[in-house]
Parts: sequence; structure tokens; C-alpha cells
Amino acid sequence: MKTLKKIILASIILLFTISCKKDDLPKATQTGSNNIAAKINGKVWQRKGCFGCIGGGSGISINYDDQTFFGISAQNRDLKYTVTLIIENLKSKTTCTLGNGIGNNKATNYAKVSSDFTNYINYYTTEGLIGKVTITKLDTTNKIVAGTFEFIAENENDPNDVITLTDGWFDVKYI
Repeated sequence: MKTLKKIILASIILLFTISCKKDDLPKATQTGSNNIAAKINGKVWQRKGCFGCIGGGSGISINYDDQTFFGISAQNRDLKYTVTLIIENLKSKTTCTLGNGIGNNKATNYAKVSSDFTNYINYYTTEGLIGKVTITKLDTTNKIVAGTFEFIAENENDPNDVITLTDGWFDVKYI
């Protein structure tokens, strides 16, 4: 009888362990893996670029123009967010403070999150909210840009509605 109880207890523990969904970010890389990931309001969000995706496109758009402008935008429709980072005058590994992304007076470095693909709610970094992007690898020979990011952004129509991105990282190849 004790053996049967042990078997049942071990089976329950095994089933519980197997059924638990791991809610961790993938480990950051610096190899040009075409990945971007973060926690958005505490929930894991990730997009891996792919070529030949159904419906076309890679899911990640990268623009690095002659060491003056770096932009990355990634959309994950299942998780209902598009994340965009803009850095100007990117010439070396650096840490950039994110500024105001709302309106016509946009800062040179800012972030945007679009959500709810029905109503397109846009959240932008502002001067009053904390945000940064750290470029950890800028390899112009192999065309790889990798880095980390975190920021708080506000709804462009309601400054009391904010969204928080933490533990963010990207590792992309550009053309």
C-alpha cells in the first residue's frame, strides 16, 4: 500500500512538472539570430524573424543606414504587440536614453509599442519616463546589431495608460 501511494504521489508530481508552462524569456544571443524578446507588462513577448513566412515578410524589420540610423520593428500578432526602437547616429556600442516619441517633435532616440490590432493603440516613450537601449554588439563586417532595452511608454491619447517593457533584447542581421 505504501508503494502504491508513493507511485501515485510521484505520478502527480511528474504530471504537474510536465504540465507547467515555462514563462521565461529565451537567453539573449549576439550571433545575428534575428530574434527580439521582452516582457511586456510581465508577460513574455518574442518574435523570431523568418524568411518565406506565410503571408510574406520576416516579422522583424531592420534598417541600419550608413551608421547614422538604426531602426528595428517586430510584430507578434498572436501576442498583439508591435515593438519599434529608433536610434539615430549609431556608430559604436553605446547606451542611449529614450526620449519623446509622440508628435512632430520626436526625440532622436525613442520607442513605440502598438497594441490591439483592431483599434491600434500606440504607446510612446516620453521625456518623463525611464527608458534605454544598450547596443552590446555592432559588427559592421558581419552586419550584426545586438542589444538590450527597457522602457515605460504611455498611450498617446491617455498619459495615465502606460505599458512597461523589461528584460528586452534583440540580435539581428541587417542588409
